[in-house]
Amino acid sequence: MHNRAVLRWLLLLLITSPVLAAPPCTGSATELGVTVAVEPEDPELVDRVERHLRAALAARELALCESAGRAGALRITVDEAARARIVVRDALTRKLLERTLELASFPADGRALAIAAAADELLRASWAELLLPDAPPPAPEPELLSVATTALPRSRFELGFEGGVRMGARRGAGLLALRLGSWFRPRWAALVALRGELGAERGSTHGDVRANAVVLEVALAHAFVPIERRRGVSLELGTALALLWFRADANDAGLASSFIRGVWRLDGRLRAWWGPPKLRGSLSAGVSWAARPARAYDEARVVTADQSAAAELTLGLASLF
Repeated sequence: MHNRAVLRWLLLLLITSPVLAAPPCTGSATELGVTVAVEPEDPELVDRVERHLRAALAARELALCESAGRAGALRITVDEAARARIVVRDALTRKLLERTLELASFPADGRALAIAAAADELLRASWAELLLPDAPPPAPEPELLSVATTALPRSRFELGFEGGVRMGARRGAGLLALRLGSWFRPRWAALVALRGELGAERGSTHGDVRANAVVLEVALAHAFVPIERRRGVSLELGTALALLWFRADANDAGLASSFIRGVWRLDGRLRAWWGPPKLRGSLSAGVSWAARPARAYDEARVVTADQSAAAELTLGLASLF
């Protein structure tokens, strides 16, 4: 009987105590104080709301803590009428926002997720003020400001200029490129680039051949960190159409003719960037494959060609706006 009483008290203690207690605030700029209260008491609902909130805040690179953090405070109160009152005090924009969510239309097992999603939405609604051109200056919290701007659904355009080298088995060239990108999400972009390639001259028995090119490339890019960060790496995969002008100069022992051919390439590269969005450096290394090659011959011998694989290395400057 004594053991049964002990077990009952332990069970009662577990039921009446929240399973996920928020850790105390440590003073980090990315900590948001969260308080969840349910009437009548429902520790299980509190637990589920906190878990969903922790996941939502982690996606925004915010940490959940008790009381008030430097990022502000979030208070959620669920009353007996199945209404959730959500209040956000945003330290970045110095605003207080509130909304009421009617939970009666949600299934019981989906209410915690609905509350967490509504709270996350309300917090981002406060940050949306930062997109306004005449918005008041935010609080001087650079780390929190970076978190907020990354979470906002803002498209960014990138303009970049770069130069480098392209090296293949049968052709080497110096290159200049103008890139334009649309970052429709903080980690995803569609890119287009216009490039000029000045091929190295290659000699043969009956003369010399140089293969210059104009290239139009389209690609999809994925950044491993949001593009607004000061440092990061992105992966670019794309395809390109190149027009190669084979300029041939014959010597006294032969005849030569110049001609133009099209080449279809498949491209992939890793690009690192560093610096603020307004002006940053970039370094890329990549490889391309000529799915449809073009070659220049001297009789039966290939003098120069854009064929098989080629490696590229570029250095440049870019700006986000």
